[in-house]
Amino acid sequence: MAEGALKLHAALRAQLADPGTLVPLGQFAALARSAAADPHFLPYDGPVLPCPQPLLDGAEPSTAVDDGLLVVAVPSGDVFLRPAALADEDRRARAAGLCDEFGLAWLGERLERTRALFDGLGRMAARAAGTPVPPGGYDANPALSAPGLVAGTARALGVGADAAALYLQLLALARPTHAAVRRWNGWTAARHKAARAELVAVGAVTAGRRARAGRTAFVPGEWLEAKAPHLPLEGRKLAAHLAPASGKDVYAPFLRLLPPVPLHELFERAVREAQEAV
Repeated sequence: MAEGALKLHAALRAQLADPGTLVPLGQFAALARSAAADPHFLPYDGPVLPCPQPLLDGAEPSTAVDDGLLVVAVPSGDVFLRPAALADEDRRARAAGLCDEFGLAWLGERLERTRALFDGLGRMAARAAGTPVPPGGYDANPALSAPGLVAGTARALGVGADAAALYLQLLALARPTHAAVRRWNGWTAARHKAARAELVAVGAVTAGRRARAGRTAFVPGEWLEAKAPHLPLEGRKLAAHLAPASGKDVYAPFLRLLPPVPLHELFERAVREAQEAV
């Protein structure tokens, strides 16, 4: 499975490294008005498909301009990202400046999430090529993927290793259902219940039943009743999954809320953020 994932990532990386690959970001008329007169934007020399529908009377056909990172259709405002240029800090800084100037916070956040996603996928591929997790094990089990963090968490909470591992899963993962945790950890229901009881006893989690959660232990804090296909979850987890939300709608980079970085990094970030919040 790891070999197939590495081949898939290599193909994706090659596609993203092609300067001709463009990713649509949305429509931003303010950026189009600026780009038309910005000397950093030059005429786009790639193919431009004609509009499939007849233009309205008096409508101006779009042209495209290109600053290396962004391609902008003028005057329509359709904006496209060139992933091959995301590593260029100067271009990213200029794009951030444009977003600030024209109040395009959503576009700026989208650019940063996209960069973080591609970087995270690269680290996930590297981890898959040299994971310390033994064959048949799961990175979602921190006892295998982050044993030092489990030991430190056990000391901090005053609980055993099983309870510490479960706490990290509840703290960091989007779908730590009973079924998933027992599969990842190789636990029986009784062992799972014992670990949960330890966490409840020290006040690290709360116990109860919540619709569609698939579990009965929860980290204190905001609870988001996310719409399907996502499961409801603690709102604190969204940023680490690069997933903004509006009400019950979650906008994840994948079809489901999946980790965008290696899981040991996700566990480490969750612990760090929990400590900073105290």
